[in-house]
Amino acid sequence: MLAGNAVLVWIIIGGHELCHLATARAAGAPARMSLGTRLQFLVAQTDVTGIWAESRRFRLTVYLYGITFNLLVASGCVWLKLLLSAGSIPYRLVGSAMVLTLLMVATQGLAFMRTDLYFVLQDLTRCTNLYTDAAAYLRFRARLLRRAITRQPADRPRDPRTNLPAHQRPLIRNYAVILVVGTIGCLAVALATTIPATILLLRHAVDNVAASESAGRLIDGLSVTAITGAFWTVWARTWWRRHRQRLHWPLRRREVTRDDH
Repeated sequence: MLAGNAVLVWIIIGGHELCHLATARAAGAPARMSLGTRLQFLVAQTDVTGIWAESRRFRLTVYLYGITFNLLVASGCVWLKLLLSAGSIPYRLVGSAMVLTLLMVATQGLAFMRTDLYFVLQDLTRCTNLYTDAAAYLRFRARLLRRAITRQPADRPRDPRTNLPAHQRPLIRNYAVILVVGTIGCLAVALATTIPATILLLRHAVDNVAASESAGRLIDGLSVTAITGAFWTVWARTWWRRHRQRLHWPLRRREVTRDDH
């Protein structure tokens, strides 16, 4: 079941991202697919930065075409379920594909991450870089809070929104609230459900391997361990490739400080 769902998920994800890629390149804009991380999620992503020079209508088409693909797949699954025998293996596979593709549509609504609907929101609000500007604003508020707690006599830090158009400033402040609440809620769900469920799944898999009462249980345990381990290995490697520069800088700074002393 786990292996089958993994295959279905990545087939649907591939189709989703391919739609972004195809619509961007239809206008001659460069686009490239890659893996990335969004908090605890491993995601496929398509860099379509080149479409920013196109009209808003075309940009929105590129952003929404992946979701359109998911909805078309879900609609096709509904029709297939009507034609298949209830309870058969094809019926169950189609049902799983329908649920998985609709779940992917739901995750696009997590606009506190850089999802498709986030880019739609950014475009409609006419913000240059909503996520980055909101993150800079949150760092500014954190410095103000630290300054108030420690009563530092230093000058008041400058609000990074002052260089932005007036209409963007309240939008960035409001999005910063969504960013904080969404991130905390998402990580809380991971700590409360995702991580415990993964640990429980791996524990059962290890028990099946250790017991080895039958070839089926042994294969099942090894398969679950391999699939789960592969997922988190790819996630960790992708996360490290994205964030290693940020981590190397403070580490190098500490080393220089120790050498000076």
